Amino acid sequence: MQLFFDDDGKVYVSAAQWTTISPTKDRFSTFAVEIDITTGRSLTRPVLLRQSDLINDCAEGPHIIKRGDWYYLITAEGGTELNHRAMIFRSKHPLGPYEEPPAGVNPLVYNSPDDPHVRQTGHADLVQAENGDWWGVLLATRRQVGNTEQLGRETFLVPVEWPEDGWPVFNRSQAVGLTVLSNSLPNLTTKLDWRDDFTKRKPSASHWSRS
Repeated sequence: MQLFFDDDGKVYVSAAQWTTISPTKDRFSTFAVEIDITTGRSLTRPVLLRQSDLINDCAEGPHIIKRGDWYYLITAEGGTELNHRAMIFRSKHPLGPYEEPPAGVNPLVYNSPDDPHVRQTGHADLVQAENGDWWGVLLATRRQVGNTEQLGRETFLVPVEWPEDGWPVFNRSQAVGLTVLSNSLPNLTTKLDWRDDFTKRKPSASHWSRS
């Protein structure tokens, strides 16, 4: 869920929720609504911004930003596993409709499942520094032995460029790598399964009593 404060003082909430598209299928889709920031009440009906047709039919973690006359919607799609990625769309209004970018723009961020270092890239957002530079922040995991990610999802920072067509380019269209962070996590042995048959006798109350 994200709050977006527009230049005209209006405020919008974007979020993802389940929608039924057939008797046997649901999609996790992105919606937005204008709200009264003082009371939190909705001022419009929820508007569907994005329904994904990628793996898992999931369009979540929406972020809306404005640059110039365009509103940009960034969503996390492909599920949260190895096909995770960030997608981008734009509109002349925060409630859409949002248009698809030209071929080659999407996915905005995506590392192959076979990447030896960084995977599950997604949940991206854009931020502009005080000197005018643009940066992309996103979540991803660092791969370790046995396909484990000991620290779970971490935050990554990549440079962003804005070509003349107005569609941002993350990390010079290259895979997100380990430039600042080193891939030096210890390779710990991961125990894949365990069991407890609960045969040990439970300590009596007197065992814990003070003398």
